[in-house]
Amino acid sequence: MSDRRFSQTYRPKSNEYYYESFGGWTNFMHSYGLKPWNESDVEQGKQIVEDFKRQEKSEWEEAQRGAAKSRK
Repeated sequence: MSDRRFSQTYRPKSNEYYYESFGGWTNFMHSYGLKPWNESDVEQGKQIVEDFKRQEKSEWEEAQRGAAKSRK
């Protein structure tokens, strides 16, 4: 398996990737103290996943910059 940090093209992970590590959507929500039947909590859960994705992309970009510097 290749290291995604050094791929030429960023490919975000699916939402399901993040839910899987918690055992699914419901457990993901509960682990953050959110209720999966409450609309505002669902929106907050979606925002958490988007924040994970933004952080991962930021880390990928940083790794790309570091890799580019080391090739010079």
